[in-house]
This record gives sequence, C-alpha cells and structure tokens, in this order.
Amino acid sequence: MKKQFNKYTQWMMSVSIIALLLFASSCKDDDDPVPEPEDNIMEIVDKTSTVSTLKAAIDAANLRATLSGDGPFTVFAPTNDAFAAVDPAVLAYLLATPAELTKVLTYHVISGKLMAADLNAGAATTVNGGAVTIGLTGGVTVNDANVKTADIEASNGVIHLIDKVLIPENLDLSGMVPSAAEAAIATPSLSTLVAILSLDGLSDILTAAANDDATLTVFAPTNDAFAAVLSALGLTSIDQIPESVLLDIVKYHIVGSVAKSTDLTATTYETLNGESVTVNLSSGVMVDDAKVEIADIMVSNGVVHVIDKVLLPSLYKSALGTIVEVPLFRKDYSILTAALVKADLVSTLLGAGPFTVFAPNNAAFEAAGITSLDGLTKEALAPILLYHVLGSKVLSSALTSEATTLSDAMKLYFSLGEMNYINGTTMITGVDIEKSNGVIHTIDKTLIPPSNTVVEIAVALSQATENAEFKTLVALLTNPAQQAVLDAISDADGNFTIFAPTDAAFDEISAVTATLSNEQISKVLTYHVIGSRIYSTDLINGAEPATVNGEKLKVNINDGVVTLTDKDQASADAKVITVNVNGKNGVIHVIDKVLIPTL
Repeated sequence: MKKQFNKYTQWMMSVSIIALLLFASSCKDDDDPVPEPEDNIMEIVDKTSTVSTLKAAIDAANLRATLSGDGPFTVFAPTNDAFAAVDPAVLAYLLATPAELTKVLTYHVISGKLMAADLNAGAATTVNGGAVTIGLTGGVTVNDANVKTADIEASNGVIHLIDKVLIPENLDLSGMVPSAAEAAIATPSLSTLVAILSLDGLSDILTAAANDDATLTVFAPTNDAFAAVLSALGLTSIDQIPESVLLDIVKYHIVGSVAKSTDLTATTYETLNGESVTVNLSSGVMVDDAKVEIADIMVSNGVVHVIDKVLLPSLYKSALGTIVEVPLFRKDYSILTAALVKADLVSTLLGAGPFTVFAPNNAAFEAAGITSLDGLTKEALAPILLYHVLGSKVLSSALTSEATTLSDAMKLYFSLGEMNYINGTTMITGVDIEKSNGVIHTIDKTLIPPSNTVVEIAVALSQATENAEFKTLVALLTNPAQQAVLDAISDADGNFTIFAPTDAAFDEISAVTATLSNEQISKVLTYHVIGSRIYSTDLINGAEPATVNGEKLKVNINDGVVTLTDKDQASADAKVITVNVNGKNGVIHVIDKVLIPTL
C-alpha cells in the first residue's frame, strides 16, 4: 500500500510540473510579446541629444532619407564629444562640402542589421566602399573607436554609439581653405607673427572667429618687418617686449571684416585694438606706411595680406625714439610703464623736454618695497615718478653732486666715483641712453622722495609703537635749553648729516650725561651734526669732517664697516649701524655709541 502511494505521489508531481511549464509558456507567447522598434534610425538620431552634431552632419550631407529608408543598416554613430575632438577647421570644411562629408558618414554604415553579438572580428565593408576593422577584445572597437553604447535597435537596423569619428582613406581635404592662423603658420616668412598669434588673447580671438564663422582681415608683417622694429628698439627678441604691448600691436593689424585687395578703398578701417588704419591706393596698396607685398591669401575665416612693415598704434608710434620708448617696449620695465600710465605722465615725457630720467626696472621697484601699484593713486604716484626726472639733459659725464627734480623742486644727491650712487643707496647701473627728447640712466632701486626733516624723522622713530628708538635723543633736543640746536637742524632749507645715537647708546653713559651742564649737552648734540649732507657712499677712510660744534670726527672704514673716533680717547669707537635715512634737509646715520667732544 505504501509503495502504491509513493508512485501515485510521484505521478501527480510530474503532471503538476508539466502543467506549470505549459502555463508559463502560454503566458509568454500570449501576454508578453517582445515589441518591435517603431522608430527608424533617423528618428532615433533626431531624439538623441548626445548625437546632435551627427544629426546636423546627416542633414548637411542630405542623407536623412537614406537613413529613414528600409535598410537594414548598422550605424556606428559618433557622439557630440567625438565630433568635438575633430579639428574645427576640418569639421567646418566637411560641413560645407557635402561630397566629402558623405564619404565620412557612409564610412560609419554597414549594410544589414548586426547586433554586437553578431559582429565578427576583422574587416567589415562599409557603404562608403572602404572597410573598417572590428575588434572584440576588451569590448567592441571599430578602427580606433570604442563602442560606448551598443544595440540601440531601430525599425530599419541598429545603432552603436562610438567615441571617435572614423576617417575613410578616400577622404580628400585638398580643397580645404586654412584659417588665418594656419595660413600664417604655413608661411615661413611669418614665423614671428605666428609666435605672437599663439599668445593668450590673440589665439582666443582667432579661435572664436573661426568657431563663430566671423570674418577677419589680417595685415601680416613679415619676419624682416619685425626684425626692423627690434633693431630700432635696440632689442634682439620679441620675448623682451611685454605681452600686453605685443597683443595691442597685433590687434592693430586685424580688421573685423573681410576686405580683399579689390575691395579696399582709400579710407580708414577700424581694427581690433579700437584704432583705425588708413589705406592708400595711390601707389599699390598701402596700409598706414606699410606696403602690401602679397595680397588676398584667402582663408576659412577671412583674408590675409602680407605687409613689409609693422603697424604701430598711436601711443607706440609716438614713443619711438623718445625716452618713453625704453620702458614701454621692455618687459622688465612693465611696472614703471604701468605707473606712468596710472599717474598720467606719459604725455609729459613724450613732450619736447629735454629730460633726464633715472629709470627703475621691475627689480628696482621691488628693492624699494613697491611690489604692486594697487592702492597707489595718481596723486601718490606722480611725485615719486617725477622725483626720477630732471628738467634738462644731463649725461653721466656732466653729473654733479646734486640736481633738482621735477617733483616739487626736490633734489637728488650724487656720490660720484668708480660707482655712482643717488642718495647713498641707489646705484646707477647704466648710463647715457640718448633719445630725441633726453637721456636715460638706469638704476637698481626706486627713489622715494623724503617727506620729513631729519628732526621729524627722529621724533617719529621715538614715538613708534614697536622698536621705538631715539627717545633720549629727542628728549634732549626738545629740552627748552637746547632750542638753538633744535632750530638749527629743523631748518627745512638746510643740509645736515646727523649721527644719531640709539637709546641703548645713551644708556651706556647715563651716569656721565646726568652730570653735564646744558652747555656741555649742547656741545655733545652739535658734535653729532655735520653741516652738509654726507651719504655713506661719500665717506672716505681717514677723513676728518668738521662738526657743527667746531670739532672734528675721524672716519674709519674697515671691510665695509664704518666707525667714528671722537675726542674721548678712552671710549670705544662708535659703529655706524644704519645708513642713509633720507630727509628733506639732510640724512641720518644711526650709531651705537654717543660721541664725546672736548668738554
């Protein structure tokens, strides 16, 4: 009985499984049929935003009807990113040349519907007539393109998205017109211009023009034309000229419309730098003072005319041969140029003059602590710059001990010798660059005009919130008993050299000074004053300058260290620890001991 029950159970389970399988099969056939795609290849392309460039290309090549037809086709469809990687000039040419564009697009199509699983490794013939190479290792590849999305089925075939545009062997680009930049690159005599066109700002302009179908006329100076300008400027390379100047000059050679030589008339044409060039047709084609040597090099975004001279905008043309030329055309004087522009002094220095300019380069500004012009107004800059200018032409051989500047008639003081210094700290590094309206001498540190007298400087240093110095010296000077001494060195029209002892120096002899009479203190104070301006560069070893109190000091210089010997033979010499603090009426040198006269 038990055996019969087991057989019955097994039979019933078999019948149930068969019934379930039959039911599942009937449900699949009747209730869930696999839908056939309704859209054809072209309709899918129209609806897919990532292949919008392909859509435009299909329309430009008049292939819409073909890809909407019965087919079936297998299409390897490049994405927008794939088209973006194509040279813009090549893509522009293809879109404007249906015959060549058709060669490219049909090279992406194979007759028949081949799903990814149906593709075979090796050559596959395209509708173009050429063959692509299918690879199946590590994904599906077509030539050097990767299939990024496969098996997008259409009613008339299948689409596979790829990441590169396939280029057929029978493509002919010989009819492609180059862009303005490409035309220049292909012309060896324009290599200098090509180097400038690659600068940021110009390359952006030319690329934007090509992408936006804008048209330009470029008057292209030859290498010889640029060499002539460099020679006139005393330069050897365009790399020495500030990029901003090069950009402005080359923009002056570009007109924002197409003008073939036969279209040019005797008129002015506005350039990309905002000024206008003048065309003259009385003797060939002239642009300003340059002659067109080769005309009408037609390019994809305009026309190029080769000219024999570099065209210069008004500022640069007027600066040639003047003292403004030196900073304007030299990259290492860009801060000085920017300062002159900001202070509105360019027109002044373009005047008849004559002038003498002590010109600081960028390193000289930095040496004076000026690393940026931000925050400096025209009113603040003008006095500083004019402090570098004399109102006459003075060659280096004619320099004397002092000269009056254009900055409120303030003076510069010269230490003349084997090396020449201004105000004790600024070295004259180059001399006698003669120009039509004056002469330039180069310097290694920007000159700062003094705004205070020597007494005002000492008072300010005694009141400093940090590292205050000269409190004792100022206290002695401002004692009513020393009014005569104070008045003497406060004279704004005077010229003094002050050897100023520090507070620590006075502390060393506090016991002595406490016993001195007012008359003796006057002798001490005036023993630190010389009645003329002597910078450290004027000091001579063994010299004995007379002080205001009538006695002399002795100067000692050993390995660049300056010490002073006073009348007190028992005391150590005073060491000069800070030099050339420039004032309106003199100069201060800081010393570490108090000088003692005959008391």
